[in-house]
Amino acid sequence: MAAAACSLYQSVTHVIFDMDGLLLDTEKLYTVAFEEVCSHYSKKFTWELKSVLMGMRAADGAKLICKKLELPITPEQLMEELRVVERRLFPSAKLMPGAEKLVCHLAKHCVPMAVGTSSMKAMLDLKTTNHKKFFSSFHHVIDGDHPDVKKSKPAPDTFLVCAQKFEPPPNVTDEKTCRCWKSEQHT
Repeated sequence: MAAAACSLYQSVTHVIFDMDGLLLDTEKLYTVAFEEVCSHYSKKFTWELKSVLMGMRAADGAKLICKKLELPITPEQLMEELRVVERRLFPSAKLMPGAEKLVCHLAKHCVPMAVGTSSMKAMLDLKTTNHKKFFSSFHHVIDGDHPDVKKSKPAPDTFLVCAQKFEPPPNVTDEKTCRCWKSEQHT
């Protein structure tokens, strides 16, 4: 019975990963940063607020936080205060449990991979400071600064742009594509 069910599924041809909370354990770092900055204004950053912010671009999230918490600063000032804390915290980001094993497995089996994130390039660079080799396994990374991404998550733009950047596109696979994904670190 199990063999019959397996034949209904097609092989994975391409994978697009989100980054924060999936590949990198940055969600707790974001929480620390928001709690630290909000506490300067005697405001409490809650899980309910965080759950609404997850995946948003920084500017959109800052506007929402300033409004919801009635902070006496502009969204731009909030973002700058957060950046100071994030510059200190983000280089310490660790890989999520199982992320390296999964990425190595996919690379070993010639599955093209990419990352789609709302993180702006500068923050992406900080978060990946200690993981350059790991992120070199990806065909490409689409960040929050990418000009083709018109709407941030939860809109699908980031992932649609990411899918378009594969060479060949996800609906085309052949032996040549597979060979180009074999890397020395995963063979």
